[in-house]
Amino acid sequence: MKKAWFLCLLLAACTASTRDQGDILSMGAWYEVGEIDPISSYSGWGSFLMEVIFDGLVKHDQGSGLLPGLAEKWDVSGDGKTWDFFLRKGARFHDGHEFTSEDVRFTMQRITATKGPGLYNSALEGVERIEEKGRYEVRIQLKEPNHAFIHFCDFGIVPSHAYDDTEFKKRPIGTGPFWLEHRDEKGVLLRANEDYFLGRPPLNGIRVRIYKTQLEAWSRLMSGEIDVFEPVLPRNAGFLASIPEMKLYSTLLPYYYILGFNMNEGLFKDRNVRIALNIAIDRAALVRDVLKGRGRECFGPLFPGTTGYDQGNFSIPYDPEKAIEKLRKSGWSPGKDGLLRKNGKKLEFKCLTFEDDQLLKETAIMLQDQLSSVGVKMKIYTLPLQEFLKNFERRKYQAVITYYTALFDPDIHYKFLHSSQAINGMNWFSYENPIVDELLEKGRMEPDQIKRQRIYSMFQKEIQADPPGVFLFWREFIAGVHKRFRGVRIGPGGLLWNLGEWWVPEKEQKYLEKDMVSGSTPLRD
Repeated sequence: MKKAWFLCLLLAACTASTRDQGDILSMGAWYEVGEIDPISSYSGWGSFLMEVIFDGLVKHDQGSGLLPGLAEKWDVSGDGKTWDFFLRKGARFHDGHEFTSEDVRFTMQRITATKGPGLYNSALEGVERIEEKGRYEVRIQLKEPNHAFIHFCDFGIVPSHAYDDTEFKKRPIGTGPFWLEHRDEKGVLLRANEDYFLGRPPLNGIRVRIYKTQLEAWSRLMSGEIDVFEPVLPRNAGFLASIPEMKLYSTLLPYYYILGFNMNEGLFKDRNVRIALNIAIDRAALVRDVLKGRGRECFGPLFPGTTGYDQGNFSIPYDPEKAIEKLRKSGWSPGKDGLLRKNGKKLEFKCLTFEDDQLLKETAIMLQDQLSSVGVKMKIYTLPLQEFLKNFERRKYQAVITYYTALFDPDIHYKFLHSSQAINGMNWFSYENPIVDELLEKGRMEPDQIKRQRIYSMFQKEIQADPPGVFLFWREFIAGVHKRFRGVRIGPGGLLWNLGEWWVPEKEQKYLEKDMVSGSTPLRD
């Protein structure tokens, strides 16, 4: 086994040495980059760029496995409460400071102390003590066993010596393969990290250009100004594939699309209404017409192939007649206009979604039509990204069409659906179910994988019996990348997963290093 592992490393090293160095990746965005901060960012381009600016203690592979990151190895005690991380020696931040155990402790304490939503708050709130066992070793003591804890140790490590500086928000400093040189309203410029601990990335840099609309970004792709377009709408995939200079990449994205309900709204306190809406939706039609067949139906938050998933037990039949009957039993009866009424009040609600996401808008229109056929009126309204997020996070909506991550381990649903996260956490549906709470708590404490399978299978069944919304579909993530780029692999988190490995043969390179002009000063001499 050791010989095989050594041969794999040797082959990887030989492959890496053959990659030509040079060229720049030009990307297009049509909304604000936002914060690039592992402590507080959780959406938008800022969270995408964190993939290449920061490193975590671990890194996820293309499946649900783990790779070493800033931690070379780790151990866990039998009770799942004590985790020891053995850190890489010689890894440096972009400003030249060495990465040490102090930075791990500082980052974790900042995450746990941060109020409000965050990607890692719920997973790390169980940390009781963080101990620096030396310059390159950290011991983390948890209050309760959590055998899924390691899956949430991919958060980007920030420098303890520089994080509180006012400049950090403008120019975040990590240990990743690229460092941020410059950003303004027109875009972001990243340069290759010459001292990256896994070796300098082949590309000289990354340029993100910001456009006013998605249509403008598309036109810039056609003119050759940008090299990447993602995500590609399913209806445009065939056209993009026909362009000789482009190559399409795709994977089933572990983000479930959902018509989510604000459980503080009186209408959705009625479980029968929520169940009826679930069986009134034709998911197969959504996959066929909105996704053009590039996706699959979704019946709950567990991603296909992950712990506890079993499609055979979890399908929800499309049955509009049964939906109408269930609503009638709850006191809703049709009026002259065909809309259901109860005590003189129509069965109607307003649904929020993101203005600049065409797929969400198309989904909303089709849902509106399907619900109208059973006497339910859904009014659609859209907002720009930042306004959408503010309203969503503050629970200022009745229903919402959005998507949630189901990455890596089912424990991730703790932060979205556990009642403890309903006030200051990311349980933005304000969903509360004591059975779901208990199962989520048992799931993270159980070391036996067979038992975890049963726990999360029960969790998904309970979610179907008391749904926080209508789970719609899993979409196929499609991205177009200029064919000159090699080494492109889409990971579970999207396109930038292995950007540090992309390269371009010297004869095909388009941009010289002098094309990266920003006027910014380096982080160090």
